[in-house]
Amino acid sequence: MNIISKKSVLSVLISLLTVNAYAADTEQSKTVLNVTASQSQLTQSLESHYGSIINSDAADENDTDNINEQVTNADIIYVDLSGVNDNDEVNAYLSQAKKLNKLIVLENMGANTVSELPLSFDADVVIVNPQSSGSDEISTYRIDGSSDIASTSTTASSESNVSDETASAAQLMMSSAVSSELSNEQTQMLEEVNDKIDEYLTPSYKLYSTSTSTSGGDVGYECPSESKDEQLCYSAIVTNNVYSYDDDSLVFNVIHGYSYAAYRTDSGTTMFVSPYGSANPTMKYNSSGSKRGYYLKYVKPEIDVSQDTNAGMTLFKRTPENANGTSSISTTSGVSYSAEAKVSDSASLGGSLSYSESQSQSTDLSDWKAVTTTDGYDANWSYELSKYTSLSDWVSQNVFETAKFASVPDISRYGLQYSAEGVWYGNLNAVSGDFTFTVTEVVGLEYIKFTDNTILSWSAKSTEKYVTLTSGSTSFNTDWLKAL
Repeated sequence: MNIISKKSVLSVLISLLTVNAYAADTEQSKTVLNVTASQSQLTQSLESHYGSIINSDAADENDTDNINEQVTNADIIYVDLSGVNDNDEVNAYLSQAKKLNKLIVLENMGANTVSELPLSFDADVVIVNPQSSGSDEISTYRIDGSSDIASTSTTASSESNVSDETASAAQLMMSSAVSSELSNEQTQMLEEVNDKIDEYLTPSYKLYSTSTSTSGGDVGYECPSESKDEQLCYSAIVTNNVYSYDDDSLVFNVIHGYSYAAYRTDSGTTMFVSPYGSANPTMKYNSSGSKRGYYLKYVKPEIDVSQDTNAGMTLFKRTPENANGTSSISTTSGVSYSAEAKVSDSASLGGSLSYSESQSQSTDLSDWKAVTTTDGYDANWSYELSKYTSLSDWVSQNVFETAKFASVPDISRYGLQYSAEGVWYGNLNAVSGDFTFTVTEVVGLEYIKFTDNTILSWSAKSTEKYVTLTSGSTSFNTDWLKAL
């Protein structure tokens, strides 16, 4: 083995949804094949957790018998991509791993790419669970410092009835940790990575499956095995770290990720990116007449694409469209992919795309609205509370009584499950290179209270706190798709 990788230092944020039901049936003894013979905190953690880690010993990428045997006998294929950019030997191991649906763990992906994996991530750890048909299951972990919560405040009164909004960049969470605390956190995070791998390796495990009746969101997109093998389509469901926050007054978590699909047909190249998630507050103050919150105020999914990173593609469609005063909206386009027979014999029989409302997803938006914007390349949405648009809207006061706050709408109180979809399209002769995008969620919560309340007058204050969560940039190599 002639691949040399630098020793890396790893810390990983918490992973998405640990399913505890499988734990009793999980067999700890697994074989990890270390393709790059690297040593890191992750490899040490894998060896400690699973008991066996072996280094690859193929002479080169043409030593197919040895590569196939090693991959066949392994449960997990580990690759450190630090300093390894599209290496032929790495690709040979990953190619066999994909054929056998072996779990792949990539460390230090960053800007490094491998041709066998059309999606690349600005991430420290990427876990790929290949699927023969439909969407690959991918979990990503990034080290970019703690997510900081910022705060704004607004005041209103019965006399002025005018809001005075002030904003501050108050950092309520430490952006860096003491080294001893980081070490303890690091240990726990590595355990979370092992927990995610355990989920994938459990025979009875199935967190989700690609739907054949709906598309987008956390159900993924269709990509039949015959078209996937011919590199006419690729799809994946990507999960990011759960974000949790808990202090004396503010408690919430955000589950977030996105589904992705790319299709090459006679008519052109089409990309789908569908952010999805769930923003879940736990209200501390609701029964008292003097205060409410923290309740969910808005969720803003964003897909950032620039003219320099669109690979010759333009934004074709955004779903949902602007919607106001409606109880339910479509959140995906309802795309359906039909694969034709004998795709390997005739590239022009690759398949076709169609759209149907019956295939789309929907979200209930009582007392909320959806707004979408774009600069022509990116796709942004804002799901936001619309019943009360100012602090004064929350307040009612009868004669000779103190003022009261209105009740909190159910979505704001209990949380929002959301999805959206951006579609990009390009002509066959115009699309080439990496289509790079970043999925971001901005989640805002609000707390309101009376600062003075008599039968003659009232004054109130609201405090909004929000967090910005990003998956890091993702790139799809459009040249991976078959040329037609």
